[in-house]
Amino acid sequence: TLSPSQGSGGDPGCSAGDAALGLCTDDTGDAPLSDAQQALKDRESKVAKQLTAQEKASDAERAKVEGEVNKFRLAKAQKLLHRLTSTDSLINQLVHHTMKIAGMAPHTPDP
Repeated sequence: TLSPSQGSGGDPGCSAGDAALGLCTDDTGDAPLSDAQQALKDRESKVAKQLTAQEKASDAERAKVEGEVNKFRLAKAQKLLHRLTSTDSLINQLVHHTMKIAGMAPHTPDP
């Protein structure tokens, strides 16, 4: 019988033959990994962590660029709103003036 330190995955009832066939389980109920499998799993974990870090950096850069674009859009929208407000005010003045003139008595030239 293999001891837990001999790769039986913590199962003292696992024989060397069972371990060689991959029939033994570790504490989580999974078959213990070979050294090559464990190395591959560790490498995959390392690469996943690196990719996660790169994705976070990329997300931060994307958020920064989006923030700058949004500031530019806001400034442009504020300028357009100001121009629209000015135009609206001029139209109101023109309508008021037109109504005022339309309400006046017709002008007849002096003879």
